[in-house]
Amino acid sequence: MKQIGNYCEQFKAEESKLSPERIALLKCAAKAISVEVTDAHTPVKLMFICTHNSRRSQLAQAWAFVFSEYYFPNVFEVYSGGTEVTACHPNTLKSLQNIGFDVQARETSTVNAKHLLKFQNSSLSLYSKLYHTSEHPSTHFIAFMTCAQASKNCPVVFGAKHRFNFNFEDPKRFDDTPSAIIEYEKTALEIGRELHFLFNLVKHQTRTN
Repeated sequence: MKQIGNYCEQFKAEESKLSPERIALLKCAAKAISVEVTDAHTPVKLMFICTHNSRRSQLAQAWAFVFSEYYFPNVFEVYSGGTEVTACHPNTLKSLQNIGFDVQARETSTVNAKHLLKFQNSSLSLYSKLYHTSEHPSTHFIAFMTCAQASKNCPVVFGAKHRFNFNFEDPKRFDDTPSAIIEYEKTALEIGRELHFLFNLVKHQTRTN
């Protein structure tokens, strides 16, 4: 993602778009994350959870991966998962590509295809999976619920040290409409704006340069 610095400046300039309620939530999450970073509990593990692990949780994981590598190389591990397995939606992948992410097909022989997101010298595999799959941490992680349905269906995320209801509107409602990709990009940028606020706040709280 060549323009990561530009996005950081853009999102910083757009912080006034964040509501007081979201700022309070992000500050609470940043405080919890900062404690983990400061106490050297590395890697600090973040899990983004949505019902189908198809849209919002994938977008959140992508931004968290990029910002963590940009601000805190080798400190974070970021994951995403769902309460059901579906697939990373094509509109999710297209919107990520359109806003500058380096997303490449890795495996396309199955419905739940795997795609590779590359940033600097690191990479992330994007595909749908359960949040409690064996490849994910089972303890000492921070959970972010990215949809209200997952928040309701998972009143307890076992193993999570902290849990935050980080809900966003589902761009799914625009599928099969002419404005689908534009609306997915809006959602992606909204998530990016909030996650930049989060990671930038953690950076200042931990005095990491």
